[in-house]
Amino acid sequence: MSEIVDVTEQADDEFVQSLAGLKSFPRTLFENLHFKQIVLTDNAITEIPKEIRLLINLEFLNLDKNKIKIIPKELCELKQLQGLSINANQISAIPEELGQLTELRVLSLRKNKINALPPALASLSQLTLFDVDFNAIRDIPSELFILVERTKWNGVSINNNLISAIPHDLTNLHRVQNLVLNNNRITSIPSEIGQLVLLENIYLNSNLITTLCKELSLLVNLKILYLNDNKISQFPIELCGLKLEELYLNDNHLEKLPDVMGTMTTLKKLELKNNQLTAIPSSFEHLKQLVVFYLNGNPIKTITPQVKKLVT
Repeated sequence: MSEIVDVTEQADDEFVQSLAGLKSFPRTLFENLHFKQIVLTDNAITEIPKEIRLLINLEFLNLDKNKIKIIPKELCELKQLQGLSINANQISAIPEELGQLTELRVLSLRKNKINALPPALASLSQLTLFDVDFNAIRDIPSELFILVERTKWNGVSINNNLISAIPHDLTNLHRVQNLVLNNNRITSIPSEIGQLVLLENIYLNSNLITTLCKELSLLVNLKILYLNDNKISQFPIELCGLKLEELYLNDNHLEKLPDVMGTMTTLKKLELKNNQLTAIPSSFEHLKQLVVFYLNGNPIKTITPQVKKLVT
């Protein structure tokens, strides 16, 4: 039997009813308009009523795990709203008017059916967390680069979508330290990425990348490079000059590694599992800082005893 949270046990300005079997907003909410926090998670609510605009003191609204399809424009009138979470619903669109919620700090809409991001979201100057993982988003509007740069991508999560290309307007992201687009449909990395000289971490796991551009070698501050589960067949010699500490190339199509890869002496973690490697360059014996070195799942025939000692 579902548990119903007793409203009388909540603070005076909170309204919480989770796992209560609700199919609509309780009318009680609109009899007393002083609530600052409303939590109606794990119910069967199908819509947000237009009366939501009456809750002018509302600061946090959590409607995770319901059956909501539309974010009404009336919700965008809640000027005090700081946190909005509507994860795991059936929302297909984000209204442009959401950009009017200038006090919003947290916007989480993961696990919906959203296929586009409105440029108006760039107006959310206070936003520190923006999560739209597990949707059907196909591109990132250039206007949103303001949002990405403001958070340095630390609070922006657009993983598990349908993005097929990293925008060429990357040159606008001068201060970005993290690039995170795991589990999308990206096929290549644009040469413009070389201009993001402050990049420290790149996460592009589970995409469709086939080649790595030479301009990656210009990222002098890059420390961590995640490229697991792609279709990469070659690691460019130019990238061997990077001062990487961690490099992940598991589950790709690598057949050969550059002999000079052994000059990447700053590497502490190197993962090359499940490729088509038949030989490991003897120069790898110079990678003395390696604490993690995975090679399993490769048809390796040639490896020196010195390099074999490094394998974990």
